[in-house]
Amino acid sequence: MADSLPKRGGMSLTTKIVIGMAAGLITGTILNIIGSAGVNSWLVDGLFAMIGTAFVNGLKMLVVPLVVFSLLCGVLGIGDIRMLGRVGGKSFALYIATTAIAIATAILLGLLIGPGEGFVMEGVDTSGVTAAEAPTVWQVFANIVPSNPVASLANGDMLQIIFYTIVVGIAALMLGEQSTGFAKACEYMNELAMKIVEIVMSFAPYGVFCLIAKVFAKEGIDLFIPVLAYVVTLTGALLLHLFVTLMLILKLMSGLDISEKRLPQDGRFAIKVRNNMIDVRISTMPTQHGESVVMRLLNQNTGLLGLDRLNMPARTLERLRHAVRRPSGMVLVTGPTGSGKTTTLYAALSELNTTEKKIITVEDPVEYRLPGINQVQVHEKIDLSFDRVLRSALRQDPDIVLVGEMRDQTTAEIGMRAAITGHMVLSTLHTNDVISTPIRLLDMGVPRYMVALSLQLVLAQRLVRVVCENCAEPYAPTPHEHEWLRYELGDTVDQRKYMHGKGCAHCGGTGYAGRTGVYEMLEMTNEIVEAINSDDTGTFVQAARKQMAGETLRRDAVRQVVRGRTTIEEAMRISNQFED
Repeated sequence: MADSLPKRGGMSLTTKIVIGMAAGLITGTILNIIGSAGVNSWLVDGLFAMIGTAFVNGLKMLVVPLVVFSLLCGVLGIGDIRMLGRVGGKSFALYIATTAIAIATAILLGLLIGPGEGFVMEGVDTSGVTAAEAPTVWQVFANIVPSNPVASLANGDMLQIIFYTIVVGIAALMLGEQSTGFAKACEYMNELAMKIVEIVMSFAPYGVFCLIAKVFAKEGIDLFIPVLAYVVTLTGALLLHLFVTLMLILKLMSGLDISEKRLPQDGRFAIKVRNNMIDVRISTMPTQHGESVVMRLLNQNTGLLGLDRLNMPARTLERLRHAVRRPSGMVLVTGPTGSGKTTTLYAALSELNTTEKKIITVEDPVEYRLPGINQVQVHEKIDLSFDRVLRSALRQDPDIVLVGEMRDQTTAEIGMRAAITGHMVLSTLHTNDVISTPIRLLDMGVPRYMVALSLQLVLAQRLVRVVCENCAEPYAPTPHEHEWLRYELGDTVDQRKYMHGKGCAHCGGTGYAGRTGVYEMLEMTNEIVEAINSDDTGTFVQAARKQMAGETLRRDAVRQVVRGRTTIEEAMRISNQFED
């Protein structure tokens, strides 16, 4: 929970809590050595006990509201009771499986490490302590249903609270539109609860300090070893559950080899959320400290956008549409991984997809399923490579071919030959900007004449985070940001209004909600083609800059800053143009 909160004053809350723990240990040990009755009475049993108890009570205060309103928001957000049953069943099964594994791991580590061994309970009165008789499985399930929900809320009976909250959510779903106001109220209360969490956790370093200091002042440093063993056991169990158990579950769900940890693997699985199919792409990579896992979420129902919704400058949008509607040629979209290149190409395909045109895509993997389009997924393990599929695709008499990525010289040459011989070819390339794209193709070994004859337009793009509308507020640029803006805005830099998000529950404390694109374009005019045919790279760079007339990624990003859509920090992050 601490890591989810925003940083304050340059130091994370987690760091402050760790400092508070260390300070409490040292302070408590010193007080134990001193052994002053007056100090123990007024400081340890007085101030430390008061603050520590208040902090613990504050944490307890958070639990019930968080559980109730987060569950209500989750149930109401699903929207379909039938979907809730399927999701709930799968979630319950997954919960039981992971819990069983976690318990088994904890027991095994407890047997190996033996936390608490050597801890002496001298002086502690245990005469009145009796072990409660464990209820049967049937009693446990029966007791989930509360006889008095108010009493369950008051007593903090979590299973009963969860059950009753889910029932209330289901009832609200059954009422349909009548529950709209209730749903909004639950969302507000959830945000309010998160704000209370932020307030309480801001006192966490002080509460932890007092709790640790009190314990060590009474028990001394001899307590440290048993406590350390317990911490090691707990931490080890959590790490094993996080990095081993969850890894195994993800591998099994995505069809990967659970025994293979030496080689990278790619897999996928699909889940259904709110009647929307979500493709989850899994990529694993062996590292020095274990396997790194990246999951990419692709919404099959809402992930596709039209060109009008990509936030392109008007002229860029017009020229892109003109280029892709030509009967032949190549259009390249460039940028780093995760910059939205595939989304842009699919948006173009959605406008070109008619019954009169045959479209074939060659991808690795197929990210979005488009009706009426022949989509082929590359499979290297069976020698179904980009170049092999592309050669076959050209024999299928396509009008438009989409190549997922120009990965090598062979694929690039085949695609460009197709563009020269009467096909419209759309593809992507990993370059920093539009000017470096033709140069990159030449470096790959593609003949200069092919680049000059086939390329019609190059579009470079980046994604910047959008300022959260719920917490947007005016922002004063730093001196460095001020000078950076002056390069594009000149003397008008002080006349503009800039925004940033201060962080709220709606955006998870980040200050951002959503992303939007920034673009630059290079159209292959006769002058540019002649410059490409020149052996002097500098000639081409000069001609390209002249044709672009300063309409770079940097300038488009600054436009978004001036509009209040993104922050100066985001614009500087994605910009790679520098002052001449």
